[in-house]
Amino acid sequence: MCLPRYVSLYYFATDYRFLTFSSEGTSQFVLKEIPQDWATRNDVYHRAADCHHIRLPIDTVPEKRMLVFKYSNEELLSLVQKDLPRALVKRILKSTFHGIAALHDVDIIHNDIKANNILVHIVATPTGIEVERVELTDLEDALHSSSPLLKGAAIGNWMWRSPEAHAKGPMNKPSDVFAFGIVCIYAMTKAFIFAVDNPALSKEDKIATVLFRQVSYFSAQGKSAFRGLLEYLGDDNPEREMLEAIEEGLKDIPREPFIHWQDMNLDDEFKDLVSRMCRLDPRERITAQEVLGHRWWKDV
Repeated sequence: MCLPRYVSLYYFATDYRFLTFSSEGTSQFVLKEIPQDWATRNDVYHRAADCHHIRLPIDTVPEKRMLVFKYSNEELLSLVQKDLPRALVKRILKSTFHGIAALHDVDIIHNDIKANNILVHIVATPTGIEVERVELTDLEDALHSSSPLLKGAAIGNWMWRSPEAHAKGPMNKPSDVFAFGIVCIYAMTKAFIFAVDNPALSKEDKIATVLFRQVSYFSAQGKSAFRGLLEYLGDDNPEREMLEAIEEGLKDIPREPFIHWQDMNLDDEFKDLVSRMCRLDPRERITAQEVLGHRWWKDV
C-alpha cells in the first residue's frame, strides 16, 4: 500500500497515526517508522505471523521503512487506572500471556515487556466496557533465539526489566516471563513496585535501588537464588560487584519476599504464580506454558 493512501491526522510519540476511508466507514491505523534493521524486523514479524494476541502489521510502506498496524484505543498502563473489574483485568493479562507464549513457541524473545506495550481496543456497550482486542506490541527489540543472546546492554524499560537485563547479562525467554510478572503486579495493584522517585539519584543509583528491591522481593529461596543469578551472569559480568554489595547490605536489612506480602489484597495463588515467574535465577523461573497452566487462571 502506498503512503499517499493514508491521510495524516497527527504525530504522537514514535508512531504516526493516520486515517483512511473505506466503504465500511472510517478506519484508523498506526504507521510506525523502522529506521534501522528493516530486514530483521520484517523477519521477526514473519516468524510471528501465526501468533495470536501479537500486534502484527497489516501492511508496509517499504520506501518509508514503515509498518502499518490497526489502531487500538487503550494501553494497559493507563487502562488499569480506570478501576476495571479485576476479572476483566485478569482476562486481559491471560490474553497477553497467550501472545508471549506464542512468541516463545516460535523461539522469539520480546525483550521489552511492559504495561504500555499491551494494547487493548475497547468499545462501550449498554452494559459497560467490552474488550474487542488485546495485543502485545513493539517487537522492535525482539530477537529470534537462534541469534546470539542479548548481552552487554540493558534492554527494556528499567521499571519492568529483569535482574539479568539490568546487569547487562544474557537475556532469553525467562527475561520476558520476569517482566510480565511485574506487569501482573501493576495490573492487580496499580503499584509501580520498582519506581524510584528521588530525582537526586543518578541513573546508576536508581538501577542499584531496583536491583536491591528485586533481590529483596524475589529471593525467597535464600542465598541459593542469589548465587544462582551470579552464576548465570558469569564472573565477568560488569554489575557483579554491585550485586554482591546488595547481597551484603541485605544481611542487615530484613528481606520483603513478595510471597509474604499482606497489604495489597492479593490472593495466595497470585503470589505463588508471580513468585515463580520472578525467581532471581532465570533458569529457575517457570516457562510460558507453565504460567498458562497455573491454577490462578482457572476462572478465566
